[in-house]
Amino acid sequence: PYMKDMDFLSYEVWPIAKKSALQHDAFSCNNYYPRADSRGFPTLRRGGEHVGSVFIDGKIRQDDVDILLDALRSGRQPRQCRDRNLVEVKASTLSDADGMPWSSSSQSSSSMAAVLGGGAGSGGDGANVWGGEDALDQNYDQMRREFDGFQQSSNPNRPPRQEEQDMYKPIANIGGRTCFKYTKGDKPERQGQITSDTTFGAALRDVARRPDVKRIVETGAWYGGGSTHEFAEGIKDKANCATNSTHHCCEAFVVSFEVFEPALEHARLYHQDNPVWIVKGSTVGVDQMAKEKDIPEEERNGEHFQLYYERDKELMGRATPKLEKFCNFIRPDVVLIDGNEYTGWAEFKLAMNTCRPRYIALHDTGTFKTKKVEKFIRNKKPELFEVVASGKDAVSWSIYRYMQPDVIGEHGFRIIVLTQRRYSSLGRLLKSIDGADYGDA
Repeated sequence: PYMKDMDFLSYEVWPIAKKSALQHDAFSCNNYYPRADSRGFPTLRRGGEHVGSVFIDGKIRQDDVDILLDALRSGRQPRQCRDRNLVEVKASTLSDADGMPWSSSSQSSSSMAAVLGGGAGSGGDGANVWGGEDALDQNYDQMRREFDGFQQSSNPNRPPRQEEQDMYKPIANIGGRTCFKYTKGDKPERQGQITSDTTFGAALRDVARRPDVKRIVETGAWYGGGSTHEFAEGIKDKANCATNSTHHCCEAFVVSFEVFEPALEHARLYHQDNPVWIVKGSTVGVDQMAKEKDIPEEERNGEHFQLYYERDKELMGRATPKLEKFCNFIRPDVVLIDGNEYTGWAEFKLAMNTCRPRYIALHDTGTFKTKKVEKFIRNKKPELFEVVASGKDAVSWSIYRYMQPDVIGEHGFRIIVLTQRRYSSLGRLLKSIDGADYGDA
């Protein structure tokens, strides 16, 4: 019957495929990115060609072509969904003169214009895809409004909140990238507890380099020279960023939250040349901090609690919790819990319920910060978490791969069979699979 194939794809295939899918869409990519990885096509369109073209007697059906070309000429195609070659070539013109070590190609403007179909300064179609910093800022503002609308619709009872600056607002999908503002100035010295010669630093670099990792969230930047630095080192070679004087637009990047102003500004300046987005805000609300009665007595009598509990409570009371918002919007592949000593359990619950990352990293697993999380993973849900790495420097740490029930394993596969009422072909397939040699699998 009509639409049965679509029903099958919707209910059986898509719940599996959506966990690792790249979709090309010429007209509505910005409606779904980055909750689903949707972007413009990677090659330039020629004439009226399109996916799903119907050919009759060797010729493409003209009615379909006319509909497509009318839509293109009418301006209904969002800028973010244009053919990716067209967008990326133009994006590279936005890099500062001195460039970034990971910025886009530095082709000359004349060669770019040739790719776009005209000479230098021709002003032909596509010449203003980015059009300089003003156009980029317009895209930024458009995406900011889209983000605000998405956040408001996801929680209709929440009143709108006025942010301090545009810098704190996530912007997505300009040429398949996520864009964010950065701070320029004199780069300060590196400051951080996790250094490059620690086992945890090496493990963070390794997980960031994994092919299935593009977006990383950590719950505390501090001065930016610890875990943030190591993540940046691991991910920057695949960040594929375009940069102008105000924005980085990256395919792979790190997001880190900070509420302590001196540390926040230091981290922003330190990472001005990296695919790192330092966000002012807390991860969870002050009401989700551990209550005094839930903190062991030996912890309450300790120096850390006496010095920082009330201070952190006051800072978080003035801050805006943002972890849930960012997880809904960027869908991180890795979440590191290494922020406030008294929010680790709340951050873990939010990460598992909303972020649903491929990997969860824990620092200070021997302290109150993540001790409860580690115990829960190892004793309550060991079948859902695979140890990727663990160790101890000054403190102990662990990294786990989250074995989501509907996600295929790293070396596994799943077979979906479409068959009619005659099952002989299915029988032959199953017999073939049963007799196959899969080596060590």
